[in-house]
Amino acid sequence: MYNDLKFLFSDLLEKTIPDWVVHPSEENVVDVDIELQEYLIKLQSDIIDQARLKNDKHLWINSEIANNFPQLCEKVELFFIRIPISYLAEPLFS
Repeated sequence: MYNDLKFLFSDLLEKTIPDWVVHPSEENVVDVDIELQEYLIKLQSDIIDQARLKNDKHLWINSEIANNFPQLCEKVELFFIRIPISYLAEPLFS
């Protein structure tokens, strides 16, 4: 069973999620792609969003964050949309 799950989720196990996605308030902006640096600086410097960064575990699905920082959310979606759902349907057809 372990090997089956490992095979099903192999793409996720090999995927590297950038630190700025996981901990946006702690990431050094210099380490982020240049096209995202300005938006990340704004996010880190906004006092209201800073409080939300520390308290909200679902930061990237927060509608205010999505409205204020669509460029960042667009990049973040690329990491989370790829979660496979085939493992949910596969047992139904087995």
